[in-house]
Amino acid sequence: MRSGLKFSCAAIAAFVCAGMTDAYSQTADAPVATTRATFFEPMFRVIAVTGDVRIFRPGAAEAVPVVNLHAYPYGSRIVVPKWDGRAKTPQASVSLSLTRDRRIDLLEGADAFVLDSEDNPAHRKVIDLRAGKMRAHITVSTVKPGNEEDAKIEAGIQALSFRLPNGITASRLTERNAITIRQKDGLTEILFEPESATMEITGPQFALNGIRRMSKIEIHGDKDYTRITNFSGAFNGVIEKGADEPEKVRFGERSMVKIWRTYASIGGKMAVSVMKVSPSGAISSYAYLEGEKASAAEQSADTGMESATADWADDQTGDTGDTGVGDASAPAATTGGFSDGFDLDW
Repeated sequence: MRSGLKFSCAAIAAFVCAGMTDAYSQTADAPVATTRATFFEPMFRVIAVTGDVRIFRPGAAEAVPVVNLHAYPYGSRIVVPKWDGRAKTPQASVSLSLTRDRRIDLLEGADAFVLDSEDNPAHRKVIDLRAGKMRAHITVSTVKPGNEEDAKIEAGIQALSFRLPNGITASRLTERNAITIRQKDGLTEILFEPESATMEITGPQFALNGIRRMSKIEIHGDKDYTRITNFSGAFNGVIEKGADEPEKVRFGERSMVKIWRTYASIGGKMAVSVMKVSPSGAISSYAYLEGEKASAAEQSADTGMESATADWADDQTGDTGDTGVGDASAPAATTGGFSDGFDLDW
């Protein structure tokens, strides 16, 4: 009896081991997307909460108080109230753990959805920040040894992104980053502060990369207007230029780019005008209709930084009636260079 039992146990163990070995072999031969370890658990956890922070579970019409050390499903919306200093209460905040290496702090006035990504929900998540402030603490490896591990490291860097108003996305965040959203005069201001970290930012007609620690970038506007201002640090950017190759731009401190968008009254194409301002105040502009080549914008040498393209984009109308693009057939020369803040040849 005992010998039979021993035989049965040994057979079961051998079967299980064989099955595990076979499964591992199949996984090892699969594409990289299926071999990397799952970054995220099915739910995220609250690891600290202060004040009356509320959460809407997916599909819920009413919010309930966030409970510390509880797990919540992706698709939830979290609302952190604004702080009233007169009430003599601590500022509300909540800290979320998505993985051991990814912690998100939602601070005063934050309104955010914690979501699965649509393309790869098991390996990618999205924080959809609508208002307020958040801090990200991401300690994933960024060193690529130059072998098969590079794909896993890259997947880890791209595993979490941040969706922001007006079609703007922050991605590839590492270490400590802060993002603040506020409303001013009917427009949205988004402040990016990589404290000891890196990030990339994309939006309509532009992409910013090479953003390093201690940078400070503000993106101001709405769906029709974007102003990118670099207050600290230096980074690279790419600005679309219609049917031409996108323009590569090096942002130095106090550099600025403005983008206006409207739709032509005839043809319905999007009309885009771009103004670039160097730290010295030198200005260069161009405009284009969607799918067509860009033309230089008409400017005067004494035009102020704030009004140069705004007046040109809003008030000029070409002979064809295409509002916002001016007389593209006979553009004037641009004014100013970019030696003080923009390097177009990197």
